[in-house]
Amino acid sequence: MKKNKTIALLVMLMFALTFIAPVTYASTLNDVPGMLEEQLVPGYPDIHGHWAEQTINKMLGKEITTGYPDGTFKPDNSITRAEFATIVAKAFELEAKPGKVFADTEKHWAKDTISIVAAHGISSGYSDKEFGPDDFITREQMTVMAVKAAKLTELINKKTFADSQNISDWAKDSVDLAVGNDLITGYPDNTFKPKGNASRAEAAVVLYKSMSLKLSPDLTVVLTEDELSYFNGDLFFNRDYLNIHNQFLSSLYDEPADIDLFELFYCGSGISETMTDDELKAVMAKSGMTGSIEELPCGCEKNSRSNMDQILTECMGIRLADTNEVGLDNFIYLPQYDAYYHLHGDTNYRINIKFSRGEHEGNLIRLFYNDTFSSGGDRVLTLEERNGEYLFVSHQKVSNKEVTGIGNSTQFTKEEINAAIKVVKDNFSFPASTLTKVWYNEENSDKITKIYLENGKGAGSGIEPENVMVLLSNFYVDDSGDNPVLNPDSTYTDYQWILIRDDKTSDWKVDDWGY
Repeated sequence: MKKNKTIALLVMLMFALTFIAPVTYASTLNDVPGMLEEQLVPGYPDIHGHWAEQTINKMLGKEITTGYPDGTFKPDNSITRAEFATIVAKAFELEAKPGKVFADTEKHWAKDTISIVAAHGISSGYSDKEFGPDDFITREQMTVMAVKAAKLTELINKKTFADSQNISDWAKDSVDLAVGNDLITGYPDNTFKPKGNASRAEAAVVLYKSMSLKLSPDLTVVLTEDELSYFNGDLFFNRDYLNIHNQFLSSLYDEPADIDLFELFYCGSGISETMTDDELKAVMAKSGMTGSIEELPCGCEKNSRSNMDQILTECMGIRLADTNEVGLDNFIYLPQYDAYYHLHGDTNYRINIKFSRGEHEGNLIRLFYNDTFSSGGDRVLTLEERNGEYLFVSHQKVSNKEVTGIGNSTQFTKEEINAAIKVVKDNFSFPASTLTKVWYNEENSDKITKIYLENGKGAGSGIEPENVMVLLSNFYVDDSGDNPVLNPDSTYTDYQWILIRDDKTSDWKVDDWGY
Protein backbone atom coordinates (compact mmCIF):
# COMPACT_ATOMS: atom_id res chain seq x y z
CA MET A 1 0.00 0.00 0.00
CA LYS A 2 1.96 3.00 -1.30
CA LYS A 3 -0.71 5.67 -1.73
CA ASN A 4 0.08 9.30 -1.04
CA LYS A 5 -0.81 10.27 2.55
CA THR A 6 -2.95 13.16 1.33
CA ILE A 7 -4.92 10.83 -0.92
CA ALA A 8 -5.29 8.41 1.98
CA LEU A 9 -6.81 11.17 4.10
CA LEU A 10 -9.21 12.14 1.31
CA VAL A 11 -10.21 8.51 0.92
CA MET A 12 -10.91 8.31 4.63
CA LEU A 13 -13.12 11.40 4.41
CA MET A 14 -14.88 10.07 1.33
CA PHE A 15 -15.61 6.77 3.08
CA ALA A 16 -16.93 8.62 6.10
CA LEU A 17 -19.45 10.42 3.87
CA THR A 18 -20.27 7.43 1.68
CA PHE A 19 -20.63 4.66 4.24
CA ILE A 20 -22.15 6.36 7.26
CA ALA A 21 -25.79 7.00 6.43
CA PRO A 22 -27.83 9.06 8.86
CA VAL A 23 -30.44 7.21 10.92
CA THR A 24 -33.85 8.85 10.94
CA TYR A 25 -36.42 8.33 13.68
CA ALA A 26 -40.04 9.32 13.83
CA SER A 27 -40.60 12.50 15.78
CA THR A 28 -42.60 10.55 18.34
CA LEU A 29 -39.45 8.83 19.60
CA ASN A 30 -38.81 11.83 21.81
CA ASP A 31 -42.42 12.29 22.85
CA VAL A 32 -42.85 9.32 25.19
CA PRO A 33 -43.85 10.59 28.64
CA GLY A 34 -41.11 9.77 31.10
CA MET A 35 -39.14 7.62 28.66
CA LEU A 36 -37.26 9.46 25.93
CA GLU A 37 -37.10 13.16 26.63
CA GLU A 38 -34.07 14.74 24.99
CA GLN A 39 -32.84 16.26 28.25
CA LEU A 40 -32.17 13.94 31.16
CA VAL A 41 -33.89 14.89 34.39
CA PRO A 42 -31.02 15.16 36.92
CA GLY A 43 -31.05 12.93 39.97
CA TYR A 44 -33.15 9.82 40.45
CA PRO A 45 -33.13 9.06 44.18
CA ASP A 46 -35.51 6.12 43.75
CA ILE A 47 -32.90 4.05 41.89
CA HIS A 48 -30.18 4.46 44.55
CA GLY A 49 -29.45 1.00 45.91
CA HIS A 50 -31.77 -0.62 43.37
CA TRP A 51 -30.55 -3.94 41.95
CA ALA A 52 -30.55 -2.42 38.44
CA GLU A 53 -29.03 0.95 39.39
CA GLN A 54 -25.81 0.53 37.39
CA THR A 55 -27.55 -0.55 34.21
CA ILE A 56 -30.26 2.09 34.48
CA ASN A 57 -27.55 4.74 34.81
CA LYS A 58 -25.85 3.41 31.67
CA MET A 59 -29.10 3.55 29.72
CA LEU A 60 -29.67 7.07 31.02
CA GLY A 61 -26.15 8.01 29.93
CA LYS A 62 -26.89 6.72 26.42
CA GLU A 63 -30.14 8.73 26.42
CA ILE A 64 -32.11 5.61 25.54
CA THR A 65 -34.39 6.04 28.52
CA THR A 66 -34.88 8.67 31.18
CA GLY A 67 -36.94 9.45 34.23
CA TYR A 68 -40.04 11.47 34.94
CA PRO A 69 -40.32 15.26 35.33
CA ASP A 70 -40.87 14.85 39.06
CA GLY A 71 -37.28 13.60 39.40
CA THR A 72 -38.11 9.90 39.77
CA PHE A 73 -37.41 6.91 37.55
CA LYS A 74 -39.98 4.52 39.04
CA PRO A 75 -37.86 1.42 38.31
CA ASP A 76 -40.48 -1.04 39.58
CA ASN A 77 -43.38 0.41 37.60
CA SER A 78 -44.71 -1.65 34.70
CA ILE A 79 -43.92 -0.58 31.15
CA THR A 80 -46.36 -0.58 28.23
CA ARG A 81 -45.90 -2.33 24.90
CA ALA A 82 -45.71 1.05 23.14
CA GLU A 83 -43.06 2.33 25.54
CA PHE A 84 -40.97 -0.82 25.20
CA ALA A 85 -41.25 -0.75 21.40
CA THR A 86 -40.07 2.86 21.47
CA ILE A 87 -36.95 2.22 23.52
CA VAL A 88 -36.19 -0.86 21.38
CA ALA A 89 -36.22 1.40 18.30
CA LYS A 90 -33.99 3.89 20.11
CA ALA A 91 -31.60 1.30 21.54
CA PHE A 92 -31.03 -0.49 18.24
CA GLU A 93 -31.16 2.64 16.10
CA LEU A 94 -33.76 1.05 13.85
CA GLU A 95 -33.89 2.62 10.44
CA ALA A 96 -37.20 4.32 9.73
CA LYS A 97 -39.07 2.41 7.06
CA PRO A 98 -42.76 1.82 6.33
CA GLY A 99 -44.40 -0.95 8.29
CA LYS A 100 -47.78 -2.10 9.42
CA VAL A 101 -50.13 0.35 11.13
CA PHE A 102 -52.55 -1.48 13.43
CA ALA A 103 -56.14 -0.46 13.89
CA ASP A 104 -55.50 0.45 17.53
CA THR A 105 -52.33 2.44 16.79
CA GLU A 106 -53.62 4.72 14.00
CA LYS A 107 -54.09 7.63 16.42
CA HIS A 108 -51.56 6.55 19.03
CA TRP A 109 -48.50 8.70 19.89
CA ALA A 110 -46.24 5.69 19.15
CA LYS A 111 -47.84 4.81 15.80
CA ASP A 112 -44.72 5.49 13.72
CA THR A 113 -42.37 3.76 16.14
CA ILE A 114 -44.55 0.65 16.42
CA SER A 115 -44.72 0.59 12.63
CA ILE A 116 -40.91 0.71 12.42
CA VAL A 117 -40.52 -2.10 14.97
CA ALA A 118 -43.05 -4.20 13.04
CA ALA A 119 -41.25 -3.48 9.76
CA HIS A 120 -38.04 -4.90 11.26
CA GLY A 121 -39.87 -8.08 12.27
CA ILE A 122 -39.39 -7.45 16.01
CA SER A 123 -43.09 -7.43 16.88
CA SER A 124 -46.17 -8.51 14.96
CA GLY A 125 -48.84 -7.53 17.47
CA TYR A 126 -51.64 -9.68 18.84
CA SER A 127 -53.19 -9.95 15.37
CA ASP A 128 -53.23 -8.18 12.03
CA LYS A 129 -55.36 -5.41 13.54
CA GLU A 130 -54.44 -5.28 17.22
CA PHE A 131 -51.14 -4.31 18.85
CA GLY A 132 -52.33 -3.36 22.34
CA PRO A 133 -50.02 -0.34 22.68
CA ASP A 134 -51.21 0.62 26.15
CA ASP A 135 -51.19 -2.89 27.58
CA PHE A 136 -48.38 -3.60 30.00
CA ILE A 137 -45.80 -5.80 28.32
CA THR A 138 -45.31 -9.23 29.86
CA ARG A 139 -41.94 -10.81 30.53
CA GLU A 140 -42.35 -13.32 27.72
CA GLN A 141 -43.45 -10.64 25.25
CA MET A 142 -40.48 -8.48 26.21
CA THR A 143 -38.15 -11.47 25.85
CA VAL A 144 -39.38 -12.28 22.33
CA MET A 145 -38.89 -8.69 21.17
CA ALA A 146 -35.42 -8.45 22.72
CA VAL A 147 -34.29 -11.73 21.14
CA LYS A 148 -35.53 -10.63 17.72
CA ALA A 149 -33.91 -7.22 18.06
CA ALA A 150 -30.57 -8.79 19.03
CA LYS A 151 -30.99 -11.47 16.32
CA LEU A 152 -30.05 -14.26 18.72
CA THR A 153 -29.92 -17.71 17.14
CA GLU A 154 -27.35 -19.70 19.14
CA LEU A 155 -28.63 -21.58 22.19
CA ILE A 156 -25.81 -21.75 24.74
CA ASN A 157 -27.53 -23.24 27.78
CA LYS A 158 -31.09 -24.36 28.35
CA LYS A 159 -32.75 -23.91 31.73
CA THR A 160 -35.98 -25.39 33.02
CA PHE A 161 -38.05 -23.26 35.38
CA ALA A 162 -40.60 -24.45 37.88
CA ASP A 163 -43.28 -22.70 35.79
CA SER A 164 -41.85 -23.45 32.32
CA GLN A 165 -45.22 -25.00 31.41
CA ASN A 166 -46.75 -21.52 31.68
CA ILE A 167 -44.55 -20.10 28.92
CA SER A 168 -46.56 -19.66 25.72
CA ASP A 169 -45.55 -21.93 22.84
CA TRP A 170 -44.73 -18.93 20.64
CA ALA A 171 -42.30 -17.63 23.30
CA LYS A 172 -40.55 -20.87 24.37
CA ASP A 173 -37.67 -20.69 21.88
CA SER A 174 -37.03 -17.02 22.61
CA VAL A 175 -37.04 -17.59 26.37
CA ASP A 176 -34.55 -20.46 25.93
CA LEU A 177 -32.30 -18.23 23.81
CA ALA A 178 -32.56 -15.26 26.16
CA VAL A 179 -31.93 -17.24 29.33
CA GLY A 180 -29.14 -19.27 27.72
CA ASN A 181 -27.37 -16.08 26.64
CA ASP A 182 -27.85 -14.43 30.07
CA LEU A 183 -30.18 -11.86 28.54
CA ILE A 184 -32.78 -12.42 31.23
CA THR A 185 -32.94 -14.55 34.37
CA GLY A 186 -35.63 -16.11 36.49
CA TYR A 187 -36.48 -15.46 40.11
CA PRO A 188 -34.87 -16.94 43.24
CA ASP A 189 -37.71 -19.47 43.53
CA ASN A 190 -36.76 -20.83 40.08
CA THR A 191 -39.81 -19.33 38.37
CA PHE A 192 -39.81 -17.23 35.22
CA LYS A 193 -43.27 -15.64 35.60
CA PRO A 194 -43.80 -15.35 31.83
CA LYS A 195 -47.23 -13.70 32.16
CA GLY A 196 -46.05 -11.21 34.80
CA ASN A 197 -45.68 -7.57 33.80
CA ALA A 198 -42.11 -6.46 33.07
CA SER A 199 -40.86 -3.51 35.08
CA ARG A 200 -39.01 -0.46 33.79
CA ALA A 201 -35.87 -1.74 35.51
CA GLU A 202 -36.18 -5.16 33.91
CA ALA A 203 -36.74 -3.55 30.52
CA ALA A 204 -33.60 -1.41 30.92
CA VAL A 205 -31.46 -4.41 31.90
CA VAL A 206 -32.78 -6.72 29.17
CA LEU A 207 -32.32 -4.09 26.48
CA TYR A 208 -28.85 -3.15 27.69
CA LYS A 209 -27.79 -6.79 27.52
CA SER A 210 -29.49 -7.15 24.13
CA MET A 211 -27.52 -4.21 22.79
CA SER A 212 -24.28 -5.85 23.94
CA LEU A 213 -25.23 -9.16 22.33
CA LYS A 214 -26.29 -7.43 19.13
CA LEU A 215 -22.68 -6.35 18.78
CA SER A 216 -21.01 -9.21 16.95
CA PRO A 217 -18.52 -11.14 19.10
CA ASP A 218 -15.99 -9.94 16.53
CA LEU A 219 -16.94 -6.27 16.91
CA THR A 220 -14.88 -4.05 19.18
CA VAL A 221 -16.09 -0.60 20.21
CA VAL A 222 -13.81 2.01 21.76
CA LEU A 223 -14.99 3.34 25.11
CA THR A 224 -16.01 6.97 25.05
CA GLU A 225 -14.35 9.47 27.40
CA ASP A 226 -17.43 9.39 29.62
CA GLU A 227 -17.38 5.58 29.76
CA LEU A 228 -13.66 5.53 30.50
CA SER A 229 -14.11 8.14 33.22
CA TYR A 230 -16.22 5.66 35.18
CA PHE A 231 -13.13 3.46 35.63
CA ASN A 232 -10.73 6.38 36.08
CA GLY A 233 -12.84 8.04 38.75
CA ASP A 234 -13.75 6.95 42.26
CA LEU A 235 -16.78 4.81 41.41
CA PHE A 236 -15.08 1.50 40.68
CA PHE A 237 -11.35 1.95 41.32
CA ASN A 238 -9.45 4.39 43.53
CA ARG A 239 -11.54 6.16 46.24
CA ASP A 240 -10.69 5.58 49.93
CA TYR A 241 -8.14 3.00 51.12
CA LEU A 242 -8.54 0.04 50.93
CA ASN A 243 -10.46 -0.44 47.69
CA ILE A 244 -9.91 -4.11 46.92
CA HIS A 245 -10.64 -3.50 43.22
CA ASN A 246 -7.25 -1.78 42.94
CA GLN A 247 -5.55 -4.93 44.19
CA PHE A 248 -6.72 -6.96 41.20
CA LEU A 249 -3.98 -5.12 39.26
CA SER A 250 -1.24 -6.31 41.61
CA SER A 251 -0.38 -9.45 39.62
CA LEU A 252 -0.70 -10.90 36.12
CA TYR A 253 -3.19 -13.70 35.41
CA ASP A 254 -4.73 -15.18 32.27
CA GLU A 255 -7.84 -16.39 34.06
CA PRO A 256 -9.39 -15.87 37.51
CA ALA A 257 -8.07 -19.16 38.94
CA ASP A 258 -4.48 -18.03 38.31
CA ILE A 259 -4.57 -14.76 40.25
CA ASP A 260 -1.77 -14.37 42.81
CA LEU A 261 -3.64 -14.51 46.12
CA PHE A 262 -0.67 -13.25 48.11
CA GLU A 263 -0.49 -10.08 46.02
CA LEU A 264 -4.26 -9.69 45.99
CA PHE A 265 -4.67 -9.91 49.77
CA TYR A 266 -1.24 -8.49 50.67
CA CYS A 267 -2.86 -5.50 52.40
CA GLY A 268 -5.96 -7.37 53.53
CA SER A 269 -9.36 -7.82 51.96
CA GLY A 270 -10.82 -4.44 52.81
CA ILE A 271 -13.27 -6.20 55.13
CA SER A 272 -12.80 -5.64 58.85
CA GLU A 273 -11.07 -8.49 60.71
CA THR A 274 -10.73 -9.13 64.45
CA MET A 275 -7.44 -10.60 65.71
CA THR A 276 -6.84 -11.68 69.30
CA ASP A 277 -3.53 -11.67 71.15
CA ASP A 278 -3.57 -15.48 71.06
CA GLU A 279 -3.84 -15.41 67.28
CA LEU A 280 -0.93 -12.99 67.01
CA LYS A 281 1.18 -15.14 69.33
CA ALA A 282 0.36 -18.20 67.18
CA VAL A 283 1.42 -16.30 64.04
CA MET A 284 4.71 -15.32 65.69
CA ALA A 285 5.35 -18.87 66.86
CA LYS A 286 4.68 -20.33 63.40
CA SER A 287 6.99 -17.78 61.79
CA GLY A 288 9.78 -18.57 64.30
CA MET A 289 9.64 -15.21 66.06
CA THR A 290 10.28 -14.81 69.79
CA GLY A 291 9.46 -12.06 72.26
CA SER A 292 6.22 -10.35 73.13
CA ILE A 293 3.63 -9.13 70.66
CA GLU A 294 4.48 -5.56 71.69
CA GLU A 295 7.96 -6.09 70.23
CA LEU A 296 6.70 -6.90 66.73
CA PRO A 297 8.62 -4.69 64.27
CA CYS A 298 5.69 -4.53 61.82
CA GLY A 299 1.97 -5.04 61.53
CA CYS A 300 0.11 -8.26 60.88
CA GLU A 301 -2.58 -8.63 58.24
CA LYS A 302 -5.35 -11.19 58.66
CA ASN A 303 -7.45 -12.69 55.85
CA SER A 304 -10.12 -15.13 56.99
CA ARG A 305 -11.21 -17.70 54.43
CA SER A 306 -14.78 -16.41 54.62
CA ASN A 307 -13.72 -12.86 53.73
CA MET A 308 -11.43 -14.08 50.95
CA ASP A 309 -14.32 -16.15 49.57
CA GLN A 310 -16.58 -13.13 49.71
CA ILE A 311 -14.17 -10.93 47.74
CA LEU A 312 -13.39 -13.61 45.15
CA THR A 313 -17.08 -14.38 44.67
CA GLU A 314 -18.08 -10.73 44.30
CA CYS A 315 -15.18 -9.79 42.04
CA MET A 316 -14.46 -12.97 40.06
CA GLY A 317 -17.37 -15.32 40.51
CA ILE A 318 -15.18 -17.99 42.16
CA ARG A 319 -14.21 -19.10 45.68
CA LEU A 320 -10.81 -19.80 47.20
CA ALA A 321 -11.28 -23.52 46.57
CA ASP A 322 -11.74 -22.80 42.85
CA THR A 323 -8.34 -21.10 42.48
CA ASN A 324 -4.96 -22.67 41.75
CA GLU A 325 -3.79 -21.24 45.09
CA VAL A 326 -1.06 -19.16 43.45
CA GLY A 327 0.93 -17.35 46.16
CA LEU A 328 -1.17 -18.79 48.99
CA ASP A 329 1.84 -20.53 50.54
CA ASN A 330 3.41 -17.13 51.23
CA PHE A 331 0.86 -16.55 53.97
CA ILE A 332 0.98 -18.08 57.44
CA TYR A 333 -2.08 -20.30 57.76
CA LEU A 334 -3.67 -21.10 61.12
CA PRO A 335 -6.22 -23.91 60.68
CA GLN A 336 -7.78 -23.31 64.10
CA TYR A 337 -8.90 -19.88 62.86
CA ASP A 338 -9.17 -20.85 59.16
CA ALA A 339 -7.34 -17.67 58.29
CA TYR A 340 -4.20 -16.50 56.47
CA TYR A 341 -1.75 -14.01 58.03
CA HIS A 342 1.03 -11.81 56.74
CA LEU A 343 3.59 -9.79 58.71
CA HIS A 344 4.74 -6.75 56.75
CA GLY A 345 5.49 -3.08 56.98
CA ASP A 346 5.32 -2.16 53.30
CA THR A 347 2.52 -2.04 50.75
CA ASN A 348 1.71 -3.06 47.18
CA TYR A 349 -1.40 -0.86 47.05
CA ARG A 350 -1.91 1.29 43.98
CA ILE A 351 -3.40 4.58 45.16
CA ASN A 352 -4.41 6.08 41.82
CA ILE A 353 -5.25 4.00 38.77
CA LYS A 354 -5.69 5.71 35.42
CA PHE A 355 -6.42 3.97 32.13
CA SER A 356 -5.39 5.57 28.86
CA ARG A 357 -8.00 3.85 26.72
CA GLY A 358 -10.57 1.10 26.75
CA GLU A 359 -12.68 -1.04 24.45
CA HIS A 360 -15.90 -3.01 24.64
CA GLU A 361 -16.36 -6.37 22.91
CA GLY A 362 -19.58 -8.23 23.63
CA ASN A 363 -19.79 -8.41 27.41
CA LEU A 364 -16.05 -7.84 27.87
CA ILE A 365 -14.37 -4.56 28.77
CA ARG A 366 -10.63 -4.15 28.14
CA LEU A 367 -8.80 -1.31 29.90
CA PHE A 368 -5.27 -0.32 28.85
CA TYR A 369 -2.67 1.49 30.95
CA ASN A 370 1.04 1.78 31.64
CA ASP A 371 2.00 0.16 34.94
CA THR A 372 4.34 2.78 36.38
CA PHE A 373 3.82 1.45 39.92
CA SER A 374 5.90 -1.67 39.27
CA SER A 375 7.54 -0.53 36.01
CA GLY A 376 5.61 -3.35 34.35
CA GLY A 377 5.08 -1.61 31.03
CA ASP A 378 1.85 -1.65 29.04
CA ARG A 379 -0.89 -3.83 30.48
CA VAL A 380 -4.51 -4.65 29.80
CA LEU A 381 -7.18 -5.49 32.36
CA THR A 382 -10.19 -7.46 31.13
CA LEU A 383 -13.54 -7.27 32.91
CA GLU A 384 -16.72 -9.20 32.20
CA GLU A 385 -20.03 -7.44 32.54
CA ARG A 386 -22.51 -9.77 34.20
CA ASN A 387 -25.91 -8.83 35.63
CA GLY A 388 -24.95 -5.17 35.85
CA GLU A 389 -21.69 -5.86 37.69
CA TYR A 390 -18.07 -6.14 36.53
CA LEU A 391 -16.04 -9.29 37.20
CA PHE A 392 -12.26 -9.46 36.83
CA VAL A 393 -11.26 -11.90 34.07
CA SER A 394 -7.56 -11.34 33.38
CA HIS A 395 -4.67 -8.92 33.79
CA GLN A 396 -1.98 -9.30 31.13
CA LYS A 397 0.93 -7.64 29.43
CA VAL A 398 -0.13 -5.97 26.21
CA SER A 399 0.82 -8.04 23.20
CA ASN A 400 1.53 -6.47 19.83
CA LYS A 401 0.32 -9.57 18.07
CA GLU A 402 -2.73 -8.91 15.95
CA VAL A 403 -5.90 -10.91 16.47
CA THR A 404 -7.72 -12.33 13.46
CA GLY A 405 -11.24 -13.66 13.15
CA ILE A 406 -12.79 -15.38 10.16
CA GLY A 407 -16.38 -15.21 11.39
CA ASN A 408 -19.17 -17.27 9.83
CA SER A 409 -19.76 -17.16 6.09
CA THR A 410 -22.06 -18.74 3.54
CA GLN A 411 -20.18 -17.08 0.66
CA PHE A 412 -16.49 -17.61 1.34
CA THR A 413 -14.43 -20.51 2.63
CA LYS A 414 -12.12 -20.17 5.61
CA GLU A 415 -9.19 -20.37 3.23
CA GLU A 416 -10.52 -17.45 1.16
CA ILE A 417 -11.10 -15.31 4.25
CA ASN A 418 -7.68 -16.14 5.71
CA ALA A 419 -6.04 -15.27 2.40
CA ALA A 420 -7.78 -11.88 2.42
CA ILE A 421 -6.75 -11.24 6.04
CA LYS A 422 -3.13 -11.99 5.13
CA VAL A 423 -3.29 -9.42 2.33
CA VAL A 424 -4.50 -6.74 4.75
CA LYS A 425 -1.77 -7.59 7.26
CA ASP A 426 0.88 -7.48 4.53
CA ASN A 427 -0.40 -4.11 3.27
CA PHE A 428 -0.80 -2.40 6.61
CA SER A 429 1.95 0.20 6.79
CA PHE A 430 0.50 3.21 8.59
CA PRO A 431 3.30 5.15 10.35
CA ALA A 432 3.60 4.79 14.15
CA SER A 433 0.66 2.35 14.10
CA THR A 434 0.11 -1.21 15.25
CA LEU A 435 -2.53 -3.45 13.72
CA THR A 436 -4.32 -5.17 16.60
CA LYS A 437 -7.25 -6.95 14.98
CA VAL A 438 -8.53 -8.00 11.55
CA TRP A 439 -11.79 -9.85 11.03
CA TYR A 440 -14.59 -10.73 8.65
CA ASN A 441 -18.26 -10.04 9.38
CA GLU A 442 -20.62 -11.23 6.68
CA GLU A 443 -23.46 -8.83 7.42
CA ASN A 444 -21.09 -5.86 7.30
CA SER A 445 -19.29 -7.17 4.21
CA ASP A 446 -22.56 -7.65 2.29
CA LYS A 447 -23.77 -4.16 3.15
CA ILE A 448 -20.54 -2.38 2.19
CA THR A 449 -20.09 -4.53 -0.92
CA LYS A 450 -23.54 -3.45 -2.14
CA ILE A 451 -22.66 0.23 -1.65
CA TYR A 452 -19.25 -0.28 -3.28
CA LEU A 453 -20.71 -1.92 -6.40
CA GLU A 454 -23.72 0.39 -6.78
CA ASN A 455 -22.38 3.81 -5.78
CA GLY A 456 -18.72 3.44 -4.86
CA LYS A 457 -15.47 2.82 -6.66
CA GLY A 458 -16.70 -0.52 -8.00
CA ALA A 459 -19.75 0.95 -9.76
CA GLY A 460 -19.75 -0.02 -13.43
CA SER A 461 -16.65 -2.18 -13.03
CA GLY A 462 -18.44 -5.42 -13.81
CA ILE A 463 -17.02 -7.05 -10.66
CA GLU A 464 -19.24 -9.81 -9.28
CA PRO A 465 -20.20 -9.66 -5.57
CA GLU A 466 -18.49 -13.02 -5.03
CA ASN A 467 -15.20 -11.34 -5.90
CA VAL A 468 -15.51 -8.54 -3.35
CA MET A 469 -14.82 -8.90 0.37
CA VAL A 470 -14.82 -6.27 3.12
CA LEU A 471 -12.71 -6.81 6.22
CA LEU A 472 -12.74 -4.78 9.42
CA SER A 473 -9.73 -3.89 11.51
CA ASN A 474 -8.62 -2.14 14.67
CA PHE A 475 -5.27 -0.43 15.04
CA TYR A 476 -3.49 1.72 17.58
CA VAL A 477 -1.54 4.91 16.82
CA ASP A 478 1.21 5.52 19.37
CA ASP A 479 1.97 8.85 21.04
CA SER A 480 5.20 9.57 19.11
CA GLY A 481 3.50 11.99 16.73
CA ASP A 482 5.19 10.29 13.77
CA ASN A 483 1.88 9.78 11.99
CA PRO A 484 1.07 13.12 10.29
CA VAL A 485 -2.54 12.19 9.49
CA LEU A 486 -3.98 10.20 12.39
CA ASN A 487 -4.41 11.32 15.98
CA PRO A 488 -1.59 10.24 18.32
CA ASP A 489 -2.31 7.86 21.23
CA SER A 490 -5.59 6.80 19.62
CA THR A 491 -7.35 3.57 18.79
CA TYR A 492 -9.19 3.27 15.47
CA THR A 493 -11.88 0.61 15.25
CA ASP A 494 -13.97 -0.95 12.48
CA TYR A 495 -11.59 0.46 9.85
CA GLN A 496 -12.68 -1.01 6.50
CA TRP A 497 -10.64 -2.73 3.82
CA ILE A 498 -12.24 -3.50 0.45
CA LEU A 499 -10.56 -6.37 -1.34
CA ILE A 500 -11.29 -7.57 -4.87
CA ARG A 501 -10.12 -10.39 -7.14
CA ASP A 502 -10.58 -11.27 -10.80
CA ASP A 503 -12.20 -14.62 -10.08
CA LYS A 504 -12.22 -17.40 -7.48
CA THR A 505 -8.82 -18.65 -8.61
CA SER A 506 -7.14 -15.22 -8.36
CA ASP A 507 -5.42 -13.59 -5.41
CA TRP A 508 -7.08 -10.89 -3.34
CA LYS A 509 -5.81 -7.31 -3.60
CA VAL A 510 -6.68 -4.19 -1.63
CA ASP A 511 -8.75 -1.81 -3.74
CA ASP A 512 -9.67 0.75 -1.08
CA TRP A 513 -9.69 1.38 2.64
CA GLY A 514 -11.01 3.85 5.20
CA TYR A 515 -14.31 4.74 6.84
